[in-house]
Amino acid sequence: MILHAAQPGKAEPAYLQGLHKAGWPVVEMVVTVDFATEKEQAGRLLEKVNALRGQGYSRIVLAGEGFGAWVALLANASFESPEQGAGLAAVIAVDASVTRYVAGNEGQWHDYKFINLLKTQDPTRLALFLYDTPRDELSERRDEVRHSLSDPTQMAFIAVEPREMAAAVEGPDFAKRYGGCLLALLDEKNKTLPAVCAP
Repeated sequence: MILHAAQPGKAEPAYLQGLHKAGWPVVEMVVTVDFATEKEQAGRLLEKVNALRGQGYSRIVLAGEGFGAWVALLANASFESPEQGAGLAAVIAVDASVTRYVAGNEGQWHDYKFINLLKTQDPTRLALFLYDTPRDELSERRDEVRHSLSDPTQMAFIAVEPREMAAAVEGPDFAKRYGGCLLALLDEKNKTLPAVCAP
């Protein structure tokens, strides 16, 4: 089951439609872009995860774009007691650093928060898509993100693309490029990602 942290008024993105067709049911929970209530919204996501478990779903994936991705990562974070983590099968976080929502010094501070958030992630499978970097810094940003994960050996797909690519994340081209890698990540039989999914 995929729990989609969706923003109001936005259609289900094409990549989720593809995962749904491949056999992953998708349920939506609306989140509102409001950093003042980010922790409360992450808590509501976890309440929904527990409700889905009560309905018999054992493998639950959180997915989101922009602020929805940010809240999904917050929901997967253990700040004090990792043994009491969310127990998610995976998190798909598209435009995960949400720098499009902040500017100037606020953006720099938010990126610091994002890197620290990666350090608190429960050791689940992660798909991280970032659109916050100039073209000439993509590989350095990918390395920074990989080394910031709480468990650098965890199964994670990290894509870092130029800022101008962010506009296409909800469309069919994004789904076509990354759908196979997402399916491979979500398949619990896979212990590593296919070579085609390497950065």
